[in-house]
Amino acid sequence: MSTMASAPSSDALYLLHEGTQYQSYRYLGFHLEEKDSVRGVRFAVWAPNAKQVNVSGSFNGWDGRNMA
Repeated sequence: MSTMASAPSSDALYLLHEGTQYQSYRYLGFHLEEKDSVRGVRFAVWAPNAKQVNVSGSFNGWDGRNMA
C-alpha cells in the first residue's frame, strides 16, 4: 500500500486539461493509500461536464446512489 500521493501539480493539471497528460493514471482512478496509519482508497475522476459521479461497492450494497 502506498502512502498518500501528493496532489497533481498545476502543470500536471494543465496537461490533463489539454489532453496531453500521459501519466494521468498517477492521479485518476483508485489508489490504495495509507495516511496516519489509516488505510483507505483515494478515488478521482476527470469528468468536467458530468452532472454526477457515483461510486459503488460492497460498502454501499453496490448501489452508487446510496453513499453509506
